[in-house]
Amino acid sequence: MRIFVGNLNARTTAHHVSNLFLQFGKVVSVRIIRAGIAFVEMEARAGMIAIRELDGVNFMNHYLDIVEAAPSSLYPPR
Repeated sequence: MRIFVGNLNARTTAHHVSNLFLQFGKVVSVRIIRAGIAFVEMEARAGMIAIRELDGVNFMNHYLDIVEAAPSSLYPPR
């Protein structure tokens, strides 16, 4: 499952995000796209629990916006 994580503190690293999500299950990958936005990949069941538990949580003084990411097939190639 691919998870969108928004409103991250600009100083947040992939390591910070990985540690946050590890409490819910194995994290396959974390990609920080730009300051404030990351994508996390993890097993679907653990991902759904992480979304439910972490959306709106204050992390590094920012309230997180966490949702299941839309499939990349919805976006045309550039």
